[in-house]
Amino acid sequence: MKSKWLSFYAAAFYAFLYMPLSVMFFFSFNDARRNVVWRGFTFKWYGVLLHDAGLLGALLTSLKIAVLASLLASVLGLLASYALVCRPPRFGRAFYSSWLNAPLLVPEIVMGVGLLSFFVRIGVPLNFWTLACAHAMIALPYTIGSVRARLLSL
Repeated sequence: MKSKWLSFYAAAFYAFLYMPLSVMFFFSFNDARRNVVWRGFTFKWYGVLLHDAGLLGALLTSLKIAVLASLLASVLGLLASYALVCRPPRFGRAFYSSWLNAPLLVPEIVMGVGLLSFFVRIGVPLNFWTLACAHAMIALPYTIGSVRARLLSL
């Protein structure tokens, strides 16, 4: 009985989480210019998207940032996880570990604004590289947590 309720709760929870995404996906095929009323099924907006140079440029920039940030976070997360797990115990390891997990408690928007103000305050020019580094710093605690758990299980 308990597993049926848990399965129902999990299904309802995921349906609640994915409902806005599914509604947006459904309305992306709407023939109307505004997504208030359904006018009919069309692929017209995807054709418009493929011919918009600004949107395609933004998509390419987003993909470049995603690849670079994930590579940076992977390398730095692997090194930090290795230092936390495989090196001999040293003074301050618990502090270092909790310091690396602290960004998980901060909302990403707050972290982004904090990194922006930090870069501006120290005079770093805001460009592609600072954006990729900021994304890597936001992803770093998640990488450290998953790699560290895997290293501890080995």
